[in-house]
Parts: sequence; C-alpha cells; structure tokens
Amino acid sequence: MPNKQNLFDLCMARQDGKCALCGQPIVDRYHSELDRIVPGREGGKYVADNVRVICLECAWGREGNKPNSHYPSLAGAYRMYKRWQREAGAMDRKIRASVGDITGTSRSPYLDGYSLSRMADYQEQFEELEHEYEKRVLAELKLIPAFSVLKKGYGAGPLVLAHIMSTFNITIGNRISAIWAFFGYTPEQSAGAKGRNPGLGQLRSPLYASLSISLIRMNSPYRPFYDATKARLEARNKANGKLDKKGEPFSGHTGALQRTIKLWLSHLWLTWRLVEGLPITEPYAQGPGGHDNNGYLKPEDFGWPKVE
Repeated sequence: MPNKQNLFDLCMARQDGKCALCGQPIVDRYHSELDRIVPGREGGKYVADNVRVICLECAWGREGNKPNSHYPSLAGAYRMYKRWQREAGAMDRKIRASVGDITGTSRSPYLDGYSLSRMADYQEQFEELEHEYEKRVLAELKLIPAFSVLKKGYGAGPLVLAHIMSTFNITIGNRISAIWAFFGYTPEQSAGAKGRNPGLGQLRSPLYASLSISLIRMNSPYRPFYDATKARLEARNKANGKLDKKGEPFSGHTGALQRTIKLWLSHLWLTWRLVEGLPITEPYAQGPGGHDNNGYLKPEDFGWPKVE
C-alpha cells in the first residue's frame, strides 16, 4: 500500500494543487487532509483511485464539524491545540518505536545519535506549541460569558468544555436531541449505523474519555443515577435470559454510562441555552421512568448553577 505522503503528492499533481471539492488552492499538507472517497467504514482503502486532497474547511464540513461561527476564535485556537497535541504524540510514538520501547518493536539499526536528537527536538517544539495553544484556548474561554456559568457544572474541565463549545453550535441546536446526535448518543449515530457521521470519532472521543471517568466517581452527583440505571439494565438482561459465559447477566455498565452521559449533555444544553438567552423545548431531559416532566431531572440537583 502506498504511503500517505506519496498519495498526497500524487493527488496534488492530479488536482493541480487545488482542493478536490471547492477548488481553492491547497497551502500545504498541514492545511489539508487526504480524504478517502469511499470511507473506511465502508471498506475504502488508502489507494490511488480512492483518495483525494481536500482543504480543512471542506474536511470539517464533511465531519459535520465546521468551526463554530458562534465562537470562531475559540474554534480556531482549539483546533490548533489539538493539531499540535497530535503531532507531539505522534513524534513521541515514533521515537519510542525507533528505540524499541514499544511492544513488538526493536531498536532501528539506522538510528544514530544525531537523528534521535533531531526527533527529540521536534517533539519538544510540538509540545511547546501545544502548551502555547492550550493557553490561548483558556484565554478565549474567559472571553465567553457562558463559560463562566458552564464551568461551575460538575464533570468537565475547561478543555472538555472548549471541545464542546468550539464544535457544537448552541444557537442552531435548538433541541436536546441535537447535541445527543452531534456527539454520537443516538441510535442513528451508533457504531456501524448507516449514514453515521464520518467524523464522529473526533467529536465523541475527547468527550467520552473525560466523562466516562468523572461522572461515575463515587463522589459524583451522577453516580446514583448511573448505579440505578446499571442495576435496572442488568435486571432486564437477567429477565430476558441475556447471560454471559459464566451464567451471569450481561453487565449494564456500557448502557448505564451512555445514559448518564446523555443526562449530563441535557443539563449542559439546558444551562447553555438559558445563559445565551435562547428558547428551550420541553421536556428537557428524562428520568429513567418516562417521557413527561414528572420524570425530569433538574440540572441544579446535579450540581449545575440555576439559571433564571
């Protein structure tokens, strides 16, 4: 299989240095993406007749993840922060693989001291840029009035809130289901679903990585909801004969965790909409028992500030 640099060069020559979708000039590889025409989830490979180079604006559009025009400066700073974070991580893995510090690798016979030193220099530069843009993200957040309220909610730190606020446009997402779907918490966006957002992994992963830990800590206000939901799902699995190899009911952890994250997102959405002075729809969020406001679980009961 050709390497991606060769495929990029091939596409640039084939496309006369322009984006395959909008026709705008491509500045360089760092301002573009090598896009599979038939996506990977449908079996598409990185081969010459299935790739094209597109600009970042078009790539973000295909992800359903254009920079949020509501907070454009935050969106720009956060994307650069994530870019340099990925570069630093990739260089770290290359160094460790080159010296045989990763399982299944051995020290490269071609690696000399100079090359290792240069790789370490690049890693240090990428990490410096990552930290520089992290500071920019935090500075941009402080300029957004809604952040001063949302940061008081339980479960997410500034960088997770930056991820959400720079990608999801709260002025457009006028229903709670919009934020669920955007971050992959509806059946239509589940793994393997037809028509699933191709960029969903980049949207969902940072959110899941943080909330899957913070929301189910023993001192979390969401822990009782998680425990009750997990027990209910496991009882249902037992009643339906859904047992594992040991004869025990399948764990309800995954389902309970997803429901807990959806509840948290509903609280974030409601608080955010109210802070921005935007209309809200009812019911905002549901308890495990029904679809009316009698089952509504209030954000303020889970540590969120009350917004009038």
